[in-house]
Amino acid sequence: MQDNKTVHLVNSTYNAEDATEVLFSLINDKVRFLNAQILSRDERFGDECTHLKHRREQLKEAKDTLADMFADAIDKGLDIKIECPINISFVEKQDAEKVKDMAEA
Repeated sequence: MQDNKTVHLVNSTYNAEDATEVLFSLINDKVRFLNAQILSRDERFGDECTHLKHRREQLKEAKDTLADMFADAIDKGLDIKIECPINISFVEKQDAEKVKDMAEA
């Protein structure tokens, strides 16, 4: 198995409205995933999930930043080129407690 791989999730030019829909859909799906993980870990383990909550906030901030950028593009009549490579690497599995401790450090 190859150790590293890059796939292109998004690689196109869009008008600002479509760019907003594409990226906000991705961000919203990731936030929903994190919310489900947070709820599940809280119910099963009483886990605070600080690292997941922090990541969720980062995504919300990114969405706000993109909203401002795309509104500006709409005002100026500009299209938006999006290149979104996903870099995938295979790593050794880590113990859940160890990952939690590292994330909260």
